Amino acid sequence: MKVKCKFGVPNHGWLQFVFSVDAFELDIDISDVPMNPIDALVSALLCALDGLDAEVWLHLEPGGYHLRFVPLPAEQLRLRIEFSDRDTRAQIHRSIVFDKVGEKREIILPIWRALKEFDSHSYREPAWPKCDAVRLEQLEKRIKGKSVA
Repeated sequence: MKVKCKFGVPNHGWLQFVFSVDAFELDIDISDVPMNPIDALVSALLCALDGLDAEVWLHLEPGGYHLRFVPLPAEQLRLRIEFSDRDTRAQIHRSIVFDKVGEKREIILPIWRALKEFDSHSYREPAWPKCDAVRLEQLEKRIKGKSVA
């Protein structure tokens, strides 16, 4: 499984998000309203490392994509991407656009590297809210401590 993740340059609360797994590619502009999806992604990866289900809402105003991380036995992780054309997090209105199982490190490491690269730039409001540096550092420590890297 070849996972790639990249964030563009934010512009007034919008951010290009490019995510691909093998032949699948998602290239969208996500919003920082109602919450910062970068911080939500960091939290979701921390949960996945702890063996907990996690989800990130990539808001498009309206509608959005939902990245779901579901830990499985033997260091496996299910990555599911769902789409809803409504401004809601309710699962009833979603359609699955991607669903694949891979090793945790195959999925988490490319996302973490993209998050680190994005955070290395000094974006500020109104372009994009500052990332939660403490949570990002926690993620880095967890990844290195679990030998995921």
